[in-house]
Amino acid sequence: MAKTKRESMSSEERKTSILNKVTGVFARKGFAGTRTVDLAKAAGVSQALIYKLFGDKEGLYTAMIHHKLVEVQQGALGVEPPPTGDDEA
Repeated sequence: MAKTKRESMSSEERKTSILNKVTGVFARKGFAGTRTVDLAKAAGVSQALIYKLFGDKEGLYTAMIHHKLVEVQQGALGVEPPPTGDDEA
């Protein structure tokens, strides 16, 4: 029997996938306006998995912010820092 996509993902890959998928929900609705059911639906997972992996909505939000900051630091978002010594930039 072949493994499903869910079974073949590592825990870290699954977390990263969820973090990428919930970013837009938080961006549209804000932290207070977003329900965990909305996040789970956007990520294609159960609310129980959200709680298991991140503790609660605040834990997920914190992990998402951290994930995005790491992406920026690594240049994964295509955002380039201004040139050194260029005060106008």
